[in-house]
Amino acid sequence: MVSLPRAPRVRAPTVTSLTKGTPMSELDPRVAELIAAVESTPADEESWDELEDLAAKLQRPDEIGAAYRKVLAPGLAPELVERVGQRALGFHEEWFGEASPHLVDVLERILKLDA
Repeated sequence: MVSLPRAPRVRAPTVTSLTKGTPMSELDPRVAELIAAVESTPADEESWDELEDLAAKLQRPDEIGAAYRKVLAPGLAPELVERVGQRALGFHEEWFGEASPHLVDVLERILKLDA
């Protein structure tokens, strides 16, 4: 009897490895729509919640973090600076860690807007 070599075991790719490098908005079409919604209406808590849920589902926080940083800009109403700022801080700390340059950027933006 001839013995054939065994095929190497191949691990099934994960969603993250399959989608690495793919913009999140291409993975779920709602992402672009929700980002546009929070950029035009930063007080829209429901859209922020959905974006954060999608980040967790897809394990892709970068685009949502960028949206928070974009919204925290001059012209944001003072009452929203605190509300969006708190959300942004929590999101960035959870996903990127306390030593993240993104978290530092969020803090700097909040301080400038609060001044």
